[in-house]
Amino acid sequence: SSGINAEYGVSGSLVGDKSFKDLFPTIRKSLSISTLDFSNCKLTSTSCSLVGSLLRSQILERHSETWKHTLRYNNPDTNAVSGVRRITLNCNPIGDEGCEEISAS
Repeated sequence: SSGINAEYGVSGSLVGDKSFKDLFPTIRKSLSISTLDFSNCKLTSTSCSLVGSLLRSQILERHSETWKHTLRYNNPDTNAVSGVRRITLNCNPIGDEGCEEISAS
């Protein structure tokens, strides 16, 4: 864990699905981003599948990082594990399909 808790927000920028897809690889690789705000960015269920993918990869990273901290009977500090902790997607037309994509993670 780097100890950096950066926020990445483009709220209201109307980036849309295409631009979100272009940004996604960088967001996914970053271990320092803890908060994402994509409110009112015209994202649809298409982007939600990428958000779901991000959540699944983050879960694996957290399990791996937590496991490292449990070696030699240490108690893991889950707050010290890096990764996205909050994603805000308010005011986007994601619909039920988008919600299902995210909740399936």
